[in-house]
Amino acid sequence: MATRCAALVLAGLAVGCPGECRAEIVIPPLEEASALRAEGRFDEALDTLRTESRAIKAADGEDAAGLLPINDLAAEILIDRGDLTTAAALLEKTILAREQLVAAGGAEQAVALGSSFLSRARLETTAKRMPAALTAAQRALLILDGASPRDDAALARAQTALQTATEVLDEMVGAGSDASVEARNEVAAVLTSLGMIQEAIAQRHKILAGLMEQGEGDATAVLQATERVSRLMMVNGRAEEAIPVVEMTLPSLGAVTTPQPIAAQRLLGELYLATGKLALAEATFAHVLEAVQKDAKPSPFVLASDRLRSLIVALRQGTVNRLPEWFDAAQRLLTRPGPGDMAVAMPGLVLAATVKQEMGDLAGATELLGRGLTLANAMKPPDGGLIAEFSGRLAAVQIAAGDAAKARKTAEPALPAADRSVGPGSAQAGFLRMALADALARSEAKSETQTGTQTGTQTGTQTGTQTGTQTGTQSEAVALVTTACRRGLPRPDDSWEAMATEICDRLAADDNACELREKYLAARARQFGANHPHVVSACGLFGAARLAAGDWTAAADFFQRALDLDSNDGSPETAANLVLLARACQAAGEPTRALKTA
Repeated sequence: MATRCAALVLAGLAVGCPGECRAEIVIPPLEEASALRAEGRFDEALDTLRTESRAIKAADGEDAAGLLPINDLAAEILIDRGDLTTAAALLEKTILAREQLVAAGGAEQAVALGSSFLSRARLETTAKRMPAALTAAQRALLILDGASPRDDAALARAQTALQTATEVLDEMVGAGSDASVEARNEVAAVLTSLGMIQEAIAQRHKILAGLMEQGEGDATAVLQATERVSRLMMVNGRAEEAIPVVEMTLPSLGAVTTPQPIAAQRLLGELYLATGKLALAEATFAHVLEAVQKDAKPSPFVLASDRLRSLIVALRQGTVNRLPEWFDAAQRLLTRPGPGDMAVAMPGLVLAATVKQEMGDLAGATELLGRGLTLANAMKPPDGGLIAEFSGRLAAVQIAAGDAAKARKTAEPALPAADRSVGPGSAQAGFLRMALADALARSEAKSETQTGTQTGTQTGTQTGTQTGTQTGTQSEAVALVTTACRRGLPRPDDSWEAMATEICDRLAADDNACELREKYLAARARQFGANHPHVVSACGLFGAARLAAGDWTAAADFFQRALDLDSNDGSPETAANLVLLARACQAAGEPTRALKTA
């Protein structure tokens, strides 16, 4: 009661003397200037910032860090007002100061530095200086992506700035022009390197659309654009969607026996293979091989690669069970290219290794991939993308062969090199990240097994040290998968997805980190949409892994989630998930649910 009376007295005082009793509300200068800017009162906003700037300089000196936020806002207002020259000078000074702070260890300034580059991108776009605008926006994106903690809102603004700059450039020079294609290629490459795959695909679609709008354009440019967008889609789980893209461009590439249509048909066959359309892949590769053989002087490396593609299809169809007579000659050719033939031999080496792997000859696959890695390093200059690709493939085969230690030695130095050369969000880096996580986990599991066979030969200190090291290794593996999920997981085909979910499930179980599976599923939902078949497939794969581990309740939950997401009631996958759900429910002691499911 006393508290209520006191409150009433205070309320009465406040009402009775509004002028004397209420403290004056002071608005911070930056907020005041922002409010004035929002009202279009640019001169007053700048006056407010000048007053605050003088006060900071008087108190802390001409180079005070407190001046930088004021300069940022002042530059934005100057751009609003159209005073681009003054804004450019102010931004140049601000960016230089922030770069020096970041270089001196002021990592907290990274987001602000990225925002300053965004202001520069806006300024250059307003001035229609598009190459400079694109450079500034890309720089902002790279800085903001590496900032810790990440500012997702600022990253989104950087992506928007890039998109705006490319669209303005198209308006100025025309979609499909050399300048537009070059700019969008650069933007797409940066987005791909950071794992912003959907945005990169959109840029590459715009390139292709611009070229197609030109009518009878350059067939080589159209083919290159088609290859780039389709391969990006294929390695990231969108091969099915890439098929109509290639089919659309084929008629524009000229006579079917010329190099560009043959290359497009080859790409179409690869897409069919990635989606499991083996009959279509067989027919397409047969057509390509026939066309190449009709050439008066076919490249022996191209011919060998085309034969290997057809062989892979036959192996998956089960129509052959041994290597053809020509295989050894093709293998010798591909492993010993001259300096000018190294690049064209690389696809064949991957294909030959795939054949060996399909035949169960892991030692042979390891040898071929190791040779490819050596050649990639020997190229002048070394090809970072090929080095990363062969390293990831080699590590995966070494794991399959049971040598996790060698896989770790392959992947551990290759991953940071891939992050630098092709970007932390690239498919090559994603493959390496998952392979290294698998190698680390398997190495630790083997170490634990060996430790378990020893009986009391170690001191308590030694045992504790070893356990700590093992836990650290396991945590490192979990961190690698977490990073892969955040960056954007590649998904070249169903078999790789099965391997990736198995790695994730095993780590989640061993490290008691159940949330790792949820991170994986969330990543897939971001990439494809919550109800996409790839998300359904991942849920089913986790269910199968939990079923094999005897974790009946978790298995049933994952199968149920897969069924709840699946809109295709008549698919074989739906039927399989129903059967497995019933089995998991029965094993979990839920016979009623099992009968209802069946």
